[in-house]
Amino acid sequence: MDANFEAVQAHMKGLKRLIHLLGGLDALDHMTLSKIYQSDVKSAALQNSHPTFPMSARWRSEILQELTLFRSTEHLHVSKSLEALGNRFFAAPRYTPLDNTLKTFVQILRRLIIYFETAQQQPSIVLPTDNNLFLVFEHQLLSTVYETDTTLLQESLRLSLLIYLNLRIWHFQAFPFMQFMVDALRRSLVPAYGHAQSTAPDLLFWILFIGGMASQGYKCYPWFVSRLTEMARRLDLVEWEKARETLGGFFYTDQPGERGAENLWNEVLLMESYPYIAPKPTFQVLML
Repeated sequence: MDANFEAVQAHMKGLKRLIHLLGGLDALDHMTLSKIYQSDVKSAALQNSHPTFPMSARWRSEILQELTLFRSTEHLHVSKSLEALGNRFFAAPRYTPLDNTLKTFVQILRRLIIYFETAQQQPSIVLPTDNNLFLVFEHQLLSTVYETDTTLLQESLRLSLLIYLNLRIWHFQAFPFMQFMVDALRRSLVPAYGHAQSTAPDLLFWILFIGGMASQGYKCYPWFVSRLTEMARRLDLVEWEKARETLGGFFYTDQPGERGAENLWNEVLLMESYPYIAPKPTFQVLML
């Protein structure tokens, strides 16, 4: 969690050795495997790499809601406040050329967010293995990488889904590894940024907003804020409620007691109203 690369690599090397001595992944109990996967996906997220350990079929089969949320074709009951969640992903022409795996990731995360938000209101539906649903999804996201190109935002979208999971579900924004995730997102956006401005401005707005929230307090935060301000201007978004509606058409839900989104939006409005003016050079009068 403290983003120490050498310590992470040493930890994972020791963990691999220990698992081998204990007889492999399937020799371990469910709780122990859960902790191993938690460590593995955070190590992979830090380095933007594939997880070290493969997903255990036995462990995955023990997740009580896995079939319902990952593989069922039945529609979940959606509250009125969540009806529009993800609609902008699916309705736009840009959705069609996306890789099928990425389309599946978007659909699964929508189901997970709906379940997560419903569970906040109805704790009685929560099951002991629910956290592992998100571990499975994060493992799958990290096991897939898309080429960064000048037209599609596939890799940027994958990273945004990963960041959303760690930001809004796990609430890990304050952990230092997040700065490496948002910097990877920034790098992935650079080649396709100009094309996305004209072809997918609302999607780009959402990606920048998620990046802006996650990067608060980190080095690349100004990069996200300045470009988010530019996209808000292009989309004529001034009122928070209007911006909130756009974000909710992708993935965004209000979370009581958290002000990160509103604080970011206030900073966007401040930058729009009072653009930075470089200080004028001062001249000294030399007394001869």
